[in-house]
Amino acid sequence: MKKILLFQLLLISALSAAPALLSAAPVELKVASYNLRRSGTLPHDRWQNRAPRCRELLKSEKFDIFGSQETQIYHIRTITGAGYKFIGEPRSSKSHSEYSAIFYNPEILELQSEKTFWLSETPDVPGSTSWKTACPRICTWGIFKHKASGKVFAFVNTHLDHKSLKAKENGIKLILDNLSRFKNMPIILTGDFNSSPQSNVYQATAKRLSDARHIAEKVIPGPNGTFHGYKSDPAAWRVKFPIDYIFVDKATVKVKTFQVINDYKNGKSSSDHFPVKATVVF
Repeated sequence: MKKILLFQLLLISALSAAPALLSAAPVELKVASYNLRRSGTLPHDRWQNRAPRCRELLKSEKFDIFGSQETQIYHIRTITGAGYKFIGEPRSSKSHSEYSAIFYNPEILELQSEKTFWLSETPDVPGSTSWKTACPRICTWGIFKHKASGKVFAFVNTHLDHKSLKAKENGIKLILDNLSRFKNMPIILTGDFNSSPQSNVYQATAKRLSDARHIAEKVIPGPNGTFHGYKSDPAAWRVKFPIDYIFVDKATVKVKTFQVINDYKNGKSSSDHFPVKATVVF
């Protein structure tokens, strides 16, 4: 009887320790920032022509989670049709309003909570604008659980204004201030910042988080700039520096690899931006 009782106690102890041992294992995720570009009128810019290239890229890269910009309902249909789930809200009530949607693989990740707020002086008011922004701007974040390990992390995504410098600077300050809500968990921030690495916007972000490009153990060869405007020759790019970024809290997140993905094939690409990807570990 004593042997049976001892066995039961040992079994209970082992089972209760298993989750802790499981959660201690490192989690490796493929993350990305991907400006999808809203559909245009010219053949090379129409989403119906670019969607197959997007699906091909997603199938090849197998992102576990990524932040998107300029996202429309037709983008969402295409990407959820490829097996992803998404979170986010449109930035205004207008038809064809953009999302800063976060797409994730539901087989690997489970959503715990989410929120979209507006980059304005009234962030909880949908459609609100401030600081002479050209249009409403938003930030979407989600807290996700890695199913296999039980570990949770925060993923934050945005698209800063393309005209007003004050809107960009105040917008990123608002986003960085909001990071304080993510206590004791890894943080990943993605976005089209419409800003160079020399800008105040970038520098303010780099004081709080680290650019994945600069702390990666390995940078896979690729373009330096991220906005190509459908021009395959870098010499013809209007913007030669990166404007799309992945930032992480380096105290909790390591970056194994970083790459700007050149998805040009036969003179065609899935967007006017290159996707930016990183393999992260926490």
